[in-house]
Amino acid sequence: MTPAHPHTMIGVRTCGAALALLTACTEAPRPAPPRAWAPPRGWIEVAAPTDRQSVWAHCANASPDAWAVALAAPGGDLIIRPASARVSDRVTLAVAGGHLVAIDSGEFGGGLDWIAHDAPARRLLGGSMPALAQGTAGVFVIQDLLNDGLLLRLRARPAGRWAIDTLATIPFFPELLRTLPADTLLVVGHGGLSLHTSDGGLVREHANYVWVGTAPNSVVRDAGGIIHVGMRSAVARLVPTARGYRETWLIESWCRREFGPGGATCACIGSGPTREPGPR
Repeated sequence: MTPAHPHTMIGVRTCGAALALLTACTEAPRPAPPRAWAPPRGWIEVAAPTDRQSVWAHCANASPDAWAVALAAPGGDLIIRPASARVSDRVTLAVAGGHLVAIDSGEFGGGLDWIAHDAPARRLLGGSMPALAQGTAGVFVIQDLLNDGLLLRLRARPAGRWAIDTLATIPFFPELLRTLPADTLLVVGHGGLSLHTSDGGLVREHANYVWVGTAPNSVVRDAGGIIHVGMRSAVARLVPTARGYRETWLIESWCRREFGPGGATCACIGSGPTREPGPR
């Protein structure tokens, strides 16, 4: 009987120690260490301003630049682009039997309309409705009450009727709504953000008065729970902590904030890429 090749026998027993000597010795590939996070090219991470009297706080409302965020893919890299200046005052969601339309006209009001395929539009709620989103437990809507807001849930009933439940009061002016896995709800607005369960329970929240003037326009959350918010003048980055979030800002690496004549405008001043400031 011919014995097994000695390289194979020794290699199975002592692969790690004999790797340099045994051609038949193999090891499973070791996973690469996790890559340290870094801002996108051309951006730097700085401390988030929280003082309402700071230059950045004043600049937030007067800045000609606005930034939108996206992920390259689920779990992919952060993408920062100039935000579009063209913003619709309504969001339409197709559901069984028709469409729900949330209308946000700011100080002039708005509403939530139900448009069935075979019937005229019907107003379900009045007031400013900045966003709505489909979840497994129903359709979720945020209502802006000027001083704060409400998180609502709509569930379809027979004969084109809808049941409307108030799930939570939002302690800031809500602007954005995202449904996350397991019907977790992320609400972002002028003054902060909050994370809720599908029945409205508060998971965690974050407040920053400076956001009152930043006009958040987009939000993403990665697989690790880190949130990025696109807004005027910068991008907010929020890393979960035991008690809430740790906030930093991403700004263009060459940016130095400076007021224009009379403090009416505020732009990035410095030696950076040649571009037109302001939203696209």
